[in-house]
Amino acid sequence: MRCLWRRWLGNVSTPLYYAAGAVLVEAAGYTAADDGSTVLLRAMNGLAGLLNCWLVFLCLRLLFPNNFQAEAAGLLLAAFLPPHLYLSHYVTNETLAGLFVTAAFYCYLRVLEADNSWLYVVSGSRSAQPC
Repeated sequence: MRCLWRRWLGNVSTPLYYAAGAVLVEAAGYTAADDGSTVLLRAMNGLAGLLNCWLVFLCLRLLFPNNFQAEAAGLLLAAFLPPHLYLSHYVTNETLAGLFVTAAFYCYLRVLEADNSWLYVVSGSRSAQPC
């Protein structure tokens, strides 16, 4: 494990995706050359894609309360967008980046809905605070 950590953490700007992937592959007992590591990393991206769809649904529930047709249509549109399907099964960090952007957007919508100070910190948007 030290070898992988030195290789990836030796770079100053190591993305979270690669560090999480290294931990996952090492915890499963694989090396980077094994086929099983590719399956694990694809599963990690698939899980990030599913979480992204769930967060989109939560955003749509905040935007369209009590309108199930709009929520379902938005969820289907987001889930079956070609870039989402395309990137969710490849070993790439764009899926995790999209998940974080969707999570930030959800936190921003929650900030606008309820005036909770901890949500300002989570969303990182002090500009949303009312004057």
